[in-house]
Amino acid sequence: MTTDQQPVEHDQLSEEADLLTIREAQARVAERIRDLRQELETLQHGGAGSIELEAVRGRLDHLMEAAERLGLGRV
Repeated sequence: MTTDQQPVEHDQLSEEADLLTIREAQARVAERIRDLRQELETLQHGGAGSIELEAVRGRLDHLMEAAERLGLGRV
C-alpha cells in the first residue's frame, strides 16, 4: 500500500478543537450583530447621515451572511 492509499486517521482532539473554534466564531458574530443593530438604532435616532447609516447597514449585512454560513440561522 502506498502513502496515497493509506486510510485517513481522524484526530479526535483536533476535531473537538474545531468545534470550539466554530462555537467561538458563532458567539462573536452574534455579539457583533447585536452591537451593530444597537449602533444603527442609536445613529437613526441621533439623526446620522445616510452615508453613515449605509456603512453600518453594509457591515450588518455582511455579518448576517457570515451568521448564515456559520449555521446561526436568524440572529
